[in-house]
Amino acid sequence: MNIFYSRETKDWMLNSRKPHTIGGSKRELISLKKAASHEGIPFQLLVKDQHVGPLIGIMTSKSNTSLVGNRPLFIQIQKELIKREALSFVFSYEDVLDNGWLYGYIFLPSQKEWLKAKIPYPDLVYNRIPFRKAEESTLFHSCIAHFHDFHIPIFNPGFIDKYQLFQISNRNDTIKSFLPETTLIDS
Repeated sequence: MNIFYSRETKDWMLNSRKPHTIGGSKRELISLKKAASHEGIPFQLLVKDQHVGPLIGIMTSKSNTSLVGNRPLFIQIQKELIKREALSFVFSYEDVLDNGWLYGYIFLPSQKEWLKAKIPYPDLVYNRIPFRKAEESTLFHSCIAHFHDFHIPIFNPGFIDKYQLFQISNRNDTIKSFLPETTLIDS
């Protein structure tokens, strides 16, 4: 199904008489007949039980005012999801609002540009926070709590504690034989 995003009004719209929702926050799409403008950027997405998506949010952090992260990877993810009639966007946990919306960036391959948009919470969050310190912040934990309130799954929930991973692996007899002798050093 084609849906449209208006840069001017920041509305998500579709051409249907039936109500449809989008994103993990289940925001209702506006009917084009009710919209002030029919101009919009089209996206072809799947529909299941009158829910349009999926929306995949790639969460990162900011350095000053720009997003930090692996842009070529983010672009490749978007291109692949477009082929599968899904949509990804990159956002910072600093730009998540309390009301089920956030500000993020959608890569538009045909124009080779990033579109800044107001977007409903995603159906799934892919955590690509590049620094442990960011994951320790109060704002990050508040953002995660908002997603949990909406029952939004988080893929790659956090950095791996290497010693904890060693301890878990060391309990498995098959894996244990491949592990090197390991000692935790605290200082």
